[in-house]
Amino acid sequence: MATPLIAMLGYSDFAVTTTVENKVKRTSIGLSAFSLILLVLSYLATKFYIFNYVAALFAPLAHEGLILFERYREKNGEPLYKKSDEGIVVLDTIPLSPAESMGIRPGEIIIKVNNKIVKKIDDADEIFNEYPSFLWVEVIGIDGKRKILEFRDYKNSIRELGIITIPENMYDIPYIEDKNISLFDRIRRRYR
Repeated sequence: MATPLIAMLGYSDFAVTTTVENKVKRTSIGLSAFSLILLVLSYLATKFYIFNYVAALFAPLAHEGLILFERYREKNGEPLYKKSDEGIVVLDTIPLSPAESMGIRPGEIIIKVNNKIVKKIDDADEIFNEYPSFLWVEVIGIDGKRKILEFRDYKNSIRELGIITIPENMYDIPYIEDKNISLFDRIRRRYR
């Protein structure tokens, strides 16, 4: 008699070559295909004994292969957003921030704040040190068109735009060391 096995899977991923939304869709499609194939193999295992082994081998190998493929794709692909000489490239906006309220989107380039040219985040910080209560932000949209966005807060003044930017200096880039060791690496290290 077969008994169910509950497994907890940890899954870490990152998106460099695509938006987070597209990455989630792509990963979901891959994991759905993996699950459907495993379901079919499990059904076949009830009919043909050999599929017990096929399903048992397929599950960890295909799952590990899917993870390795996605990591390879992200590490070796072309980054979606790159530093621009025109201004500050927006990686994301902070929830409930002036930037989010104005509709600034990832990938857009901020070129002016209150009619002052901004090439780096320090230029924008100088403007916010004056605690303005009204902002005019000129942005180059993803479509390449320029647009002017406005935000006002007369009660509290504005202390920051609320954006996450692409780092200006490669040495300032925070990173998380990938300590996720694949199943293959664990097996290889164990038998060295």
